[in-house]
Amino acid sequence: MEPDIALMSRLAQGDEGALEELYRRYSPSLYALLLRMLQSREEAEEILQDSFVQLYREAARYQPERGAVVAFLFT
Repeated sequence: MEPDIALMSRLAQGDEGALEELYRRYSPSLYALLLRMLQSREEAEEILQDSFVQLYREAARYQPERGAVVAFLFT
């Protein structure tokens, strides 16, 4: 299994396969958190999608020394 940091590096270069892998790893837990917070499936799904779109756009800003990929995603 490829480390998250390597996936973020690939993602920063526009590799959509890296985004797919990060989505596979983290979407279930992020969706569960959003669902608990929002109490709405539609809103949770929308924010989940928006979160990964933003991750794709902002991947180059990720700095591993500041925290884990999952923390970057969840914020």
